[in-house]
Amino acid sequence: MEAVKQGSAAIGLRSRNHVVLACVNKAQSELSSHQRKIFKVDDHIGVAIAGLTADSRVLSRYMRSESINHSFTYESPLPVGRRVVHLADQAQNCTEDNDSNKKVNFSEEEEDPEEEKKVVSSKKRYGVV
Repeated sequence: MEAVKQGSAAIGLRSRNHVVLACVNKAQSELSSHQRKIFKVDDHIGVAIAGLTADSRVLSRYMRSESINHSFTYESPLPVGRRVVHLADQAQNCTEDNDSNKKVNFSEEEEDPEEEKKVVSSKKRYGVV
C-alpha cells in the first residue's frame, strides 16, 4: 500500500480551443526533487501521468515510438483513439507476459485542426484487466 501513497494527481481540462494538462509534483523525500509528470509524445499530443512514474515512462516511451513509426510509414499523425488502443494493448501484454501490474492513469490531449481539441483518458488500472 506504500505505492498508493507515493502517487499524485493529474487533471485535464478542455475548452473549444485549448487543453490544459496539470499534475501535482511532490518530492518523495526532502533530499529528492520532484519527477516530471507531463510528457510530449508528438507535435499534437501531450500526456499527463497520475501514479508511479516508472511504469508511466515505459508506456509513454512506447507511445512516442509508435507515433514516430506511424509518421514515417503513413506520413500522417497517429490518431489519439488508435494510440490509446495501442497503449491498452501494450499494458495488457505486459500483464500477461511477466505478471507485472502497471498502475498508471494517462490523460492525453490531441490538437486536430478540423475538430475541437480533445482530452482522452484511459481511466483503468492496467494489470487489473
